[in-house]
Amino acid sequence: MTILISGTVGAVIGSVLTIAVMAVLQVASNDEELLKTERTHCIMCGGANSVVGTRAKINGHFHGKCEKCGAVYME
Repeated sequence: MTILISGTVGAVIGSVLTIAVMAVLQVASNDEELLKTERTHCIMCGGANSVVGTRAKINGHFHGKCEKCGAVYME
């Protein structure tokens, strides 16, 4: 199915799609800046600094895994 949109509506939709694609590419290129690697203590096995993971700078969520017992952390 082909939809043909022309005129002002087509230009607006094209602009919005271009901005959205540029935003996705910008986020993908800055992945290293958006994630911060951290080490913390495991509450399951008590391992000191045994949980290695990343914390997103955008929303502060942490995702990691304990190197000793394998517990997975997502907050």
